[in-house]
Amino acid sequence: MKINNGSKVEDSLQVISVNASEMKENMSDIIWAINPGNDSLGKLLQKLGYWAKELTGAAAMNFKIKIAENLPEERLNMEQRRNIYLICKEAIHNAVKYSKSECVEMEVSREDRTMRIRIIDNGLGFVADSTFSGNGLLNMQARAKEIGARLAITSVKQRGTTIELKMKL
Repeated sequence: MKINNGSKVEDSLQVISVNASEMKENMSDIIWAINPGNDSLGKLLQKLGYWAKELTGAAAMNFKIKIAENLPEERLNMEQRRNIYLICKEAIHNAVKYSKSECVEMEVSREDRTMRIRIIDNGLGFVADSTFSGNGLLNMQARAKEIGARLAITSVKQRGTTIELKMKL
């Protein structure tokens, strides 16, 4: 069999391959989130750290995670685990894809009964008005609202972006 448009077929196969990989990763995330054995904040942070190191490493970026010592081994329900994971994953993915930063940092701390997760890059930053047309940042806000958390997005051109999630424990 001869294929006249070989490059179009290769492009289509590449798109199918990428979509299949993304679907597999999404299914794995869902299965992980619904497993009651993964209901601790510690396990969530461990999974995020592993995923982030893999992603940033593939992009030749550094990843640092700082977890406060006073953070309790808090239990999270399935909805909290899923939404916190997806918010952080989107923030890290955006930093890797758009920031042109050398490093992405994740800081997890606690004040009174409030957990704070910050995803920070020192990259290009963006102007909120021109970037909010995409679904990623809007989805992050909606996910935070679903779990009663607050999400703040701060970005300064040429200085970087900070995504901060605050949630009562």
